[in-house]
Amino acid sequence: MKKQILFTIFAAILLFIAANLSAQVAVNTDGSLPVPSAMLDVKSTSKGLLPPRMTTTQRDAITQPVAGLTIYNTSKNGNAFAATVCNEYSVTVGGVTYGDWYLPSKYELNLLYLQKAVVGGFANSYYWSSSEYSANYAWSQYFGSNNQYYDYKYNAFYVRAVRAF
Repeated sequence: MKKQILFTIFAAILLFIAANLSAQVAVNTDGSLPVPSAMLDVKSTSKGLLPPRMTTTQRDAITQPVAGLTIYNTSKNGNAFAATVCNEYSVTVGGVTYGDWYLPSKYELNLLYLQKAVVGGFANSYYWSSSEYSANYAWSQYFGSNNQYYDYKYNAFYVRAVRAF
């Protein structure tokens, strides 16, 4: 009877300890412990992290997504890449770095076309805008004429970064 009481107390203590433990995971090859403030610590110098891949429709079907949920949206390949190129662009002039560039909207791109002789540096080719036509298409402008089209986002077109000033 005494052994059974001790066993029950011991089991209760273990259960209490197990319920209050939190786990961390480290994915790496150097054998280091995870960073204390991270639940998941991934370290690599030769591989990347692959989040779930889904379309905009699949993403929008997630019920009650938590803030910060990360996915790779397969519906936004080309146009999202063009926006990223512009967003990451920076120019330093006289010691001042200008990093607030963005991909122009359909309207802004047309304004650029109308002033292309003044601005300069344009090819007679297609340029992406940030304006979407649908989940798979975005607006582009042909700088050989004053025509705007919607095209598949996976097409490789020119980009022209702009900034407000």
